[in-house]
Amino acid sequence: MSKQDILHRFLFEELGVRGEWVKLSQSWQAARQHQQGTDFVQQLLGQALAAVSLLSATVKFTGSMILQAQGDGNIKTLVAQATHDRKIRGLVRSNVDVD
Repeated sequence: MSKQDILHRFLFEELGVRGEWVKLSQSWQAARQHQQGTDFVQQLLGQALAAVSLLSATVKFTGSMILQAQGDGNIKTLVAQATHDRKIRGLVRSNVDVD
């Protein structure tokens, strides 16, 4: 994640609730520049990047965490990766006519 991206932890002690909030700005724009496809396909990539960012923030690990989905439908491959030092990247492969 770049310096313009935000990952914020929150805690409501009295309710026993904790969570994470993420806003991807620069990283999301960089990922979109390297992808082709409809807005819908790019939104899926953005959601996957947000999900892997949130997951990697809640688990202590060294290395990479990868979220990957493959199928025989219009979306062939969706991959989002986050490292322990908060770097993210992703890709999506799909048919050109996905809406």
